[in-house]
Amino acid sequence: MSYTVTTSVTTSVTTSVSTLANINNIINVKHESLEPLLCILHPLIDRGWQFVKYDSNVITMNKLFHELEEITIEYRNDNYHFTLPINNSIYSYYRKINRLCDASNYIRVYIDSLP
Repeated sequence: MSYTVTTSVTTSVTTSVSTLANINNIINVKHESLEPLLCILHPLIDRGWQFVKYDSNVITMNKLFHELEEITIEYRNDNYHFTLPINNSIYSYYRKINRLCDASNYIRVYIDSLP
């Protein structure tokens, strides 16, 4: 019976360690492309947005029939650069974020706030 407990504990510890390793791989990977943010932007297509440009370092979207409303996300110098349109304005808002996790959360909140 103690053998079963030891096996159970070993399996549990192994699972925890492998889970931690997977989480660390996600957090510590240096994302030099914008692919992780691309899936976050796809719901905008249903709201009338279209992809104008997609490179490994730049994503540009604009709204159909409102081409001045433009979302640009660029990855350069180890930072994510966001240029986002302000609602009911001809101006845009710029923000620089250096971590992928923060950049993902930022664009999700922005998309949720769009009308």
